[in-house]
Amino acid sequence: MSAPAADHNAAKPIAHVPQASRRYK
Repeated sequence: MSAPAADHNAAKPIAHVPQASRRYK
């Protein structure tokens, strides 16, 4: 799940990175 999660984050904008990070963490 770590690999796909990182891929999705990279594909999405930086603004979405923090939100996704909080959900993943």
